[in-house]
Amino acid sequence: IAEADSMTSAALGATSERKNTRVIDGSFMGDPMEEFDNAKRLTDDELILRLTHFVREDRRVTAVLLAHLGEMDARELHRDIGYDSMFNYAVHALHMSDSEAGLRLYAARFARRFPVALEMLNRGELHLTAMKLLSPVLTDQNAELLKMACLKTKEEVQLLIAQHCPQADVPDVI
Repeated sequence: IAEADSMTSAALGATSERKNTRVIDGSFMGDPMEEFDNAKRLTDDELILRLTHFVREDRRVTAVLLAHLGEMDARELHRDIGYDSMFNYAVHALHMSDSEAGLRLYAARFARRFPVALEMLNRGELHLTAMKLLSPVLTDQNAELLKMACLKTKEEVQLLIAQHCPQADVPDVI
């Protein structure tokens, strides 16, 4: 991993010399439109390393975002600034789509109940959809499901939930 990180740094370092590129918290941020051209000029190995780096960075930023979103929700600060719900604040003030706001709010509330989920998200062991799926069923009594959901796909998490949290049969209606 250390070798891959140094290779990533070397691949990323090449872009720091480019015009309009900034370093923010160790991430190289250039003009998004220039990134299409920059990506085309990378070797296959550099592209793979950069993509891996940016996915890691996205996970880190998402975990931080969820922590802040969850704290704002818990304090109900959206009310102080004129929004009747955290969802409306996320959609109208933060300009998230309905689905983006809903998913992140589910995940932020879930992470407040189970903080280890943020660490797992940051490490790439858990995704936002898994957090949303686990949110209505995970309790202190079945918290081991969180570890069992590690590195699982959406479908695998759904199966895990079905196996460990069975629902009552729906009665036939005529």
